[in-house]
Amino acid sequence: DLVDWLLGHEFLNNSLQDWLIALFIILGAILVTRTAYWFIEKYVKGLTEKTKTKLDDVLLETFKKPLVLGGGLAGAWFGLKYLDFTTYPGVDVWINGFFSVLVTFLGAWLVCSIFEALLDEYVAPYFEETENDLDDVLLPISRRGVRTIVWVVAIIMALDNAGYDITTVLAGLGVAGMAFALAAKDSLSNLFGGFTIFTDKP
Repeated sequence: DLVDWLLGHEFLNNSLQDWLIALFIILGAILVTRTAYWFIEKYVKGLTEKTKTKLDDVLLETFKKPLVLGGGLAGAWFGLKYLDFTTYPGVDVWINGFFSVLVTFLGAWLVCSIFEALLDEYVAPYFEETENDLDDVLLPISRRGVRTIVWVVAIIMALDNAGYDITTVLAGLGVAGMAFALAAKDSLSNLFGGFTIFTDKP
């Protein structure tokens, strides 16, 4: 019958039982991370709110969502690694490359989130109290600049982890940077001139 056929049939060299075990590993990891999220919201958050410093509150809020997503990714990776793809070597390569890209992007998202949270919590309030307008201009530029740098580095690392040759990509970025610098020479001169005016207050 259909049940016996499903139990005896293999898909990508793995039986239905193997696929079900892999699925339970993934669901178990998601359940564990959701439980950890609930525990953080229920108990850990209350403990951090009682401390004098706000740093733990900022870090806790920043780590919550990446924790759940990271746990789900880890469960999916372990679940798929449980399966046997020895007769399909390309599948293992694809899985490792795909999860390497996702983990790299998750790390970039976490770094940007921590940087922006610390910036909003500690740096922005200090700049709001100053009379100088330079900080009001530099803060958004710094925020976007760091975010851009982090994501560019993450994309390059993700391509490298996925097995692509990034030598041509880096060479292309170097040429593009030189072309942009030459094309935006006047704009950059005006930008630094504006910084000088803000600083010297003529």
